[in-house]
Parts: sequence; structure tokens; C-alpha cells
Amino acid sequence: MMIKTIEELPVELLIPKADQPYEVPENWVWTKLGHLVFVKTGKRDANHGTEDGQYPFFTCASEPINSPTFSFEGESILLPGNGANVGLVLYFDGKFEAYQRTYVLQPKCRVSLKYIYFQLLLGWKVYNDSRQYGSATNYIKLENITKYPIPLPPLLEQKRIVERVELLLAKLQEANRRVEDIPEIVRSIRKSIITNAFIGSSTENWRRNNPGYSSSILLDDLKGKTLGKTKNKIKQDLSFEPPTIPDSWNWAILFNISEIQGGITKGKMYNGETTIELPYLRVANVQDGFLELNEVKKIKCLQGDMHKYELKEGDLLFTEGGDRDKLGRCAVWNNEIKDCIHQNHIFRARILKGVFPEYIAYFTKTKFAKEYFFNNASQTVNLASINITVLGNLPIPIPPVEEQMQIIKIINSLYEKIEKIENIYMYTKEKIQNIEESILSRAFRGDFGTNDLKEKNALEILKQI
Repeated sequence: MMIKTIEELPVELLIPKADQPYEVPENWVWTKLGHLVFVKTGKRDANHGTEDGQYPFFTCASEPINSPTFSFEGESILLPGNGANVGLVLYFDGKFEAYQRTYVLQPKCRVSLKYIYFQLLLGWKVYNDSRQYGSATNYIKLENITKYPIPLPPLLEQKRIVERVELLLAKLQEANRRVEDIPEIVRSIRKSIITNAFIGSSTENWRRNNPGYSSSILLDDLKGKTLGKTKNKIKQDLSFEPPTIPDSWNWAILFNISEIQGGITKGKMYNGETTIELPYLRVANVQDGFLELNEVKKIKCLQGDMHKYELKEGDLLFTEGGDRDKLGRCAVWNNEIKDCIHQNHIFRARILKGVFPEYIAYFTKTKFAKEYFFNNASQTVNLASINITVLGNLPIPIPPVEEQMQIIKIINSLYEKIEKIENIYMYTKEKIQNIEESILSRAFRGDFGTNDLKEKNALEILKQI
């Protein structure tokens, strides 16, 4: 018997009205993805990939690698079946290979696979957020795909939607491309700001207008306060010459201008001695130039040791190491938490009067300081660490106090402008993402204004099945 109406279709082909996610035009239908596509999985493991393979090899990663063979051909949608990229949707038309946990979708009837691809871009990730299995490694099941609800318009409308979506997304991609380089440009500008500040370029006009200042008297005064602090001085390993600095500046080492203290050891046994519990900073709390204080843990400490480890406003906090990016990271403490101390993987440098902590913190961002820490660190295969002697012998260019203030002011001002650029960039990226979601959402509700009710109902597609 020839099927003519929606009532005559097998009930499993349609999604009941009560279960439909939203209303669509009257010549559309809601069905399940498994009725529209064949679903297969690849047969290869990850070791099948080769650098010189001529065919794309789709694993569960976001980008394909290469394969010497192909097992699939033609227009296809690829869905990672496990791992961090569950929810990713890829489209490819041609010969390719697929990993054994990658699902390959190919058309079962006269349907636009590009239409299905764009619809999955809109809804697939959200759909699977609450439909994953496994503990050690997350994964999805075949029914995640076959039972996925999809709005289906007539074939000609599918093609019009694809054409419109491709046009609009191309314009968005062009807008995205224009802003994509901004983060790298901003990083480069930040480096230039720091470099120019600590070779004296940023304050060249200030020195010209304020002659006669020198940091020599300041350092002579500080040396008298730090006698004995340099007895463990190391032979510094510098891969390049220290930068040239103005004549009114002088080189010092951190030992000359601060008192350095290690932190409390975690897991220490007190054998019944009276202790108090205090908040303490870990390596994770000390980032490069700022403190991350969303999670601050507590530790037991002897009452008498509180004064030894207690942090005071203006203290500099340095990380001992770990990965290279954690080596010698520095941030200024501004009494964010009362009665806070620090663990032994963080060094505290209490800067003496005459040098600004913010100045030293900014200096640790220079290439010179970072290279110094790395070249003088104790290193294993993947880890590096510095000790208090290496930290204390960090060479630092010291300008007069008045010029330090100018340098801090200039850096703060320029960083504020950069942050505004970054905020505009983040807003623009978010706006582009929101517009893309809006385009896709309108497309699959029939809101493009391209739907023609005179065309054959989408039921005609399901009749083929």
C-alpha cells in the first residue's frame, strides 16, 4: 500500500509531538537521525597512522592525521566516540580512514548530509553532555546517534538552508580570522613593554628632564642591612650578556635588597605539640604576576612558627619550580587573606625600603630573568627547580627610587590599555560565537524565510525508508 499521510507512516519513524524539542513548519517532520544515515565505525587503531600517508585518518582528535590506506569514501560526517572530543562534529567528502572508536555517518536516503552536519553543529554537543558513559574514559553508544532527534524539512529547503548557512558562516569566519591574531599580538606587545622598561627606554625622557639621580647611594645603604646575605653566592650561568642599562642604574642581586625565607613543610609531625591551623599558599596559588586564590587550603603550624612564615603586605612570592612555566613565577602579596603563610615550595622575599616590590615583580617577567632561573635550576627530564641561593643571586637592574615609580606607572598604564583590547577581543569572540549559534538555531526552526509550503512535505523522504 502506498503511504500518503503522516498517520500511515510506521510510528517508529516519527517523534511524537509531545517529545518534539520545538515546533517546526507544517511541511517539516521530526524524526531520528538513525532513520536518515548509515552508522559505521572505523576498524583501525591509532598506530595505523603514518606521517607520509596520503589519506586523512580520523581518530577521536580534533584534527585528522595521515593514513596509507582508506576504508571510506564519499560524503561523510565523523563523530568521536570517546574521550575529550565527544560532541565534536566533522565533515569530509573524499577517501579517508577512521579509528575504531570514530563513528562514520553516510546518507541512507535522499537527504542533504551537509544539512545534517550543520544541525549537529548546533545540537550534538549539548545533547551528549548528559548522555555519556564510563568513568576512566568517557564514551557514547550507538543509540546516542540513532535516537538523536532532528527536524527534517523537504529536500529543496534543506539545500536552501545549507546554502544560506554556508554564506553566513563564511562571513563570520572572515570576521573571526581578522581578530584571531590579536592574542599573539598582545603577548608580543607585553614583552616589548617589559623589555623597554628594564633597559631604560621607557623612562629615557624622564631621565633627560630629571638629571642627577642615581641608585648608587640607595644600594650602598641597603648593603649595610644585608651583610652576610651573599655568602652563598653562586657562579651565575647566563646564556647571554645582561642587557645594557643607563649609567644612573646599578646592578644588584636579590640578596642585596631583600630578606628571603622558605616556607612551611607540608606533612610535618608535631608529636603532641600545640598547633594552630592557618591558611597557606601553594604553587597553584602563585601565578605569573597574580595570585589565584579561589582555593586556599589550611595547614597545621606551631604557634611560634607563625611569625616566621607569616606573609606581610608587599612580600614577593616566588615558586620553586616544577614544569618550566612554574619556575620562578612571581606575584606580590597584598594582604588578601588574614594570617596567611606559605609552603616550602614557595619562597618569600621581603623587599627592603628603597625598592618597590611591584618593580621587582615586573622584572621577573623579562626574558633575562626567566633565562637566568632556567639556566641555574636543578633539572631532571621534565622538571626544574631553584633553591634559595639561586633565587637570592638573581641579578636585578636598580634605578633610582623616583625612576622605579615612573616605570611602574608606565607599565600599569600600558597594561590597562592592553586589558581593554583583550576585553574587546573576548567580547568580539563571544559575539561571533553567539551569532553562529543564532544562525544555526534560526536555520533549523524554519526562520530563514526560505521555506515553501507548496513543496512536497518532508514525509516524502521518510516514505523512501
